[in-house]
Amino acid sequence: MKLEIHYSIYKDSLHAFSVELATARQTFFSNLKNSNSNYTLTLFANVERLTLKSRTGEVITDQEKQLRRWVEHYIELYAIQSKALKSGKLALLQPLHKLLCLCRDQGPIPQYMRDANIATVCKNKGDHSDCNNYRGISLLNIVGKAFARVILVRLQILASHIYPESQCGFRAGQSTIDMIFSLRQLQEKCREQQMPLYVAFIDLTKAFDLVSRSGLFRLLQKISCPPNL
Repeated sequence: MKLEIHYSIYKDSLHAFSVELATARQTFFSNLKNSNSNYTLTLFANVERLTLKSRTGEVITDQEKQLRRWVEHYIELYAIQSKALKSGKLALLQPLHKLLCLCRDQGPIPQYMRDANIATVCKNKGDHSDCNNYRGISLLNIVGKAFARVILVRLQILASHIYPESQCGFRAGQSTIDMIFSLRQLQEKCREQQMPLYVAFIDLTKAFDLVSRSGLFRLLQKISCPPNL
């Protein structure tokens, strides 16, 4: 009887701790997503305006390869597993294509495709009780994930016209491995020639989370990004 009482107290305490921890993480990531870094209009002065490109027509042809990476399971009413999209073939992909085209051309995007569940993953460094040492991963509904991926591919085509040649990483055919090799070669040559070499390593805190959304939209408008994207 005494053991049962102690287990009940432990169970209630564990539940209260879990609720408190979930609330703290929710508050932290909500404030992080809603924060807006400062920017000035001079940041966009050197961005060249591009002419609007025609559509590539590649809307959803590569979805099987993309969906293979994400197998997310949802319980809600509109949940569709990635396996269902892969197994549905044309019977499911054609209606999905039509839905995504309607969202793109007319809008608005259904709320269930926009909402994301943020899962926290510890970075395995520092104090585990500090929310700054956790990485937030946004899990989208599979249909919303497919739509976001289609938009990303189109935006990458547009952004490739303004990337400098030195930009590596997150680009096809331009891996950071090549830049690391170039840096090592530069170090060897400077050592052989007994020349000084100065290298700056910059680690930006929350670089992706603190991007100015309003500034990003202004930049997309500056490079003639279609409004529906």
